[in-house]
Amino acid sequence: GQIRRLTDDGGSYGPSFSPDASRIVFSSVGDEGEVSDTVGASGLDLYVMAADGSGRRRLLEGDEDVSPAWSPDGDQIAFVRGGAANGAGRIFVVDPDDESAHALVEHDGPGEDADPAWSRDGRQLAFVRTEPDGLSRLMVADADGSDARSVLARPEALGSPSWSPDGTSLVFTVGTGGESGGSIVLLDLEERSIETVAESGFAPAWSASGRLYAYGRAPGIADFSGRWRIAELLRDGASGFETGRAISSLE
Repeated sequence: GQIRRLTDDGGSYGPSFSPDASRIVFSSVGDEGEVSDTVGASGLDLYVMAADGSGRRRLLEGDEDVSPAWSPDGDQIAFVRGGAANGAGRIFVVDPDDESAHALVEHDGPGEDADPAWSRDGRQLAFVRTEPDGLSRLMVADADGSDARSVLARPEALGSPSWSPDGTSLVFTVGTGGESGGSIVLLDLEERSIETVAESGFAPAWSASGRLYAYGRAPGIADFSGRWRIAELLRDGASGFETGRAISSLE
């Protein structure tokens, strides 16, 4: 639980480790972008650095590239180009070594794609597609971007999908991470059944060992200071999850 600072710039977001944990890819405003109180970060480019923060270099520039996700084989980084700043986010991939980028998921409609997440075997990619009418879809595509299909549609905003280690389930946020937070929901991809894991929290992340973590401030997770905490969500016997256990060192 010890924390150390790796970047020192105007704003860095969305870090993702390489499979061998030697490098980190992230978005940053760098020296040319900015973070505004009204519109947030702009001028975001992809950067890569060593896991200790050294050797930082710009991987891609100039197209509002966000939400990078390193593939399990280490050969590709999926990311969103455009995003909310341009109103037309699309899923791209880039080779982290030769810096060539191309669109991965074909999408000619007016909706916006976001939050790419690789399955643990690297064969599938989950992401969120938001339609102009506000309908939010949890999507799954093959690793080459083909056969993109909706596995869940909700009127609330969906986000931050994360695959279970065995690839049979996806956990994600329903709603926004605002003052009260969204809900964390589990989808069984085979049965298409859903289960609410936590009533208040967002940005769940499943570890390779099968332990599930999320930001949250539900009872038992947040103290009266109102701080957001990282919590571990534990299985409650044969079914369901019990209240998240706060990791006190990660406030």
